[in-house]
Order: sequence, then structure tokens, then C-alpha cells
Amino acid sequence: MYERDGGEVDASVDAPSDAGIRVDVGPPDAGDPCRGTQDLTGMPEGCTLVRPPPRPLCDEMGDVPPFEVGFLMPDFRAAVGFDLDGYCTMLEGVSSCSNAMGTIPDSTGAGTDNAFGLIIMEGLRAVAPSIEAEFASSARERGVGVPMVRIEDWNGLANDEQVMITFAVGADLAGENSPDWTAGDVEVLPADGFFTAGGAPLARDLTAYVADGKLVAVIPESLPFDFAAEGRRLSIALRDARLVIELTPEGPTDFTVYGRWSVAEATAAVELLAPCPADVTIRTVAANLLNRAADVRSDRSEDGTGLDCNAISLALRFSEAHSIRWGAPVPISLDPMCM
Repeated sequence: MYERDGGEVDASVDAPSDAGIRVDVGPPDAGDPCRGTQDLTGMPEGCTLVRPPPRPLCDEMGDVPPFEVGFLMPDFRAAVGFDLDGYCTMLEGVSSCSNAMGTIPDSTGAGTDNAFGLIIMEGLRAVAPSIEAEFASSARERGVGVPMVRIEDWNGLANDEQVMITFAVGADLAGENSPDWTAGDVEVLPADGFFTAGGAPLARDLTAYVADGKLVAVIPESLPFDFAAEGRRLSIALRDARLVIELTPEGPTDFTVYGRWSVAEATAAVELLAPCPADVTIRTVAANLLNRAADVRSDRSEDGTGLDCNAISLALRFSEAHSIRWGAPVPISLDPMCM
């Protein structure tokens, strides 16, 4: 279950199953009785998919007090991510949907879906070389775009059948000055779009789990994930989305979010990314890249049906974890300063 609009919703309605998308299902794994089954065979034959581990099925004793962590240093490289659609497109050009501008390969030969990193970010670097550094700097100095999680009911071990995760994205910092993130007491103010009017969290997964040191949780559909730089805003809303956090006995080390970004929503986001008259080149390049990058369906149930691709696979990894304190939700205010 995860909570939405103050009530509990069955996560199976619009969230992927623990085993992921099943392609060419074989017999159940008769090995570890404490590990759920997971089919890692994709299309075409011989393709091995990259997916988070399945949910463990046995309880282990242990307990860690609730804690809050934020993540910096976004990694936009194409190799980041996991499989979404059950296809290794790079192998033999087999894909789960049809792109009118040509087949869009996965970023690796192992079914890692991240056309955002492979095509869009590569193209944007050509016309705005500093755009990634600007987003990373804004997060460190202002707190905007910082993924922040509260982890509860974790046993502190590499496997835990059920933990609770609350997720949000930072909109600001409580203080006026750039903080010392290593101090462990930075107060980050989450964006109010992750909460109801009454303050209840929208992104809370009550049945997240930890397997092989990876925490896996579901993110509700189309919540805004905002990055900001001076005069720019990259607003991403994912479907079929998950987060994966690497955990060690000392705590989290990195964070990955991945899912499907519909072309229609991505096209609307271009106006925030390049809002000024001088940004016409960026807007033109971005619009072209969005059409080229479409490699999946926005509805995962339509994968493999031969329909036109209408969404872009996306994965972002954050490689720097810091202990934080959650503040009160605030709106993101990023009015462009156009010259």
C-alpha cells in the first residue's frame, strides 16, 4: 500500500509488481526459500534484463530508528537505470513499441532503459554545456531538487520483507546560506506538491522492501520532480516509477529514480526549461529530441503491442547521501529572470 490523498490505496492498481514485467516466464526458482521469484529473461532471446532484486520472503530480526536522508550529485548518464519494458532493444533492434523516427536503442545491451540520458541529455549538452552543473549547484546551495526520504521500520540488515518509505523532493533550505551538508543537521523544506492540503504525504510506500542491500519502493503516478537552475526549471513527472536506494550497515549511499515520462508532459516541461526569448535554440533542440527519444509506452500494459512509442524512459542516480532534517512543505518559486 501507499498513501494518497490521505487514504490508503492498493499499490497494485498502478504500480509494478515486485517481480517486474514478466516476459517468457519460466518455472519458479526452487532455490532460496526466502527470496521471491523473478524472471530476468527478455526479448529477443538471450537478453538478460537489469532489474532490482525481488522481495525477500522471510523476516530477519533487527531494528533501526527512523531516519531522514537527502541526496546530491545527480548523474544524467545513459548507463544509469533499470529495465522497464522487458526488451533489450540494442540487440537485433527488437523494441516494445514503434518510433516513427527510427528504433531507439536501450542505453546498454542489458535492457537498461534510459533514453533521457542517452538522447535528450546528450543533445542538450551541445547547446547548454553547463546545464547539469547548474542543476547540481542549485541543489547543493538552495536545496531545490534534492530527493529526500524518511526510512522507517528497517531492520538494519541487507534483507527486510517490509519497510516504510516517505518520499519528497526539496524546494528550499531553511537557512539563508549554503549549508555544510556533512554536518548532518541540514534542514530541507520539501515541495508542497508532495502533500495534501492537510499535510498528509502523497508519496508514502508502506510495503517497500530491502533485498540484497537495495531498498525498492513505488512512487505514485505523475508527482512533480523539480530541478532548478538560474532561470530554468526541469519538471519531471514519471509513471510506472520506482526508487532504489543502496543501503549499507552505515546507511544509504546512493539513490536512483526511474520510470516513464510521457512525451506530452515532457513537451510541456520544455517551456519551463527554456522560458526566455533567448532560449529559442534550446526549445527547438529539446522538442526534436523528445520525439526522437520516445522508446516506451506511458502505460506499461501496452508494452509489446506494436503501438507508437509515446513516452521516454528515464533514470537518474544521485551519488551523495547526507543525513538531513525535514522541514515544513513550501511551494517552489522559480520565476525566470529573462534579459
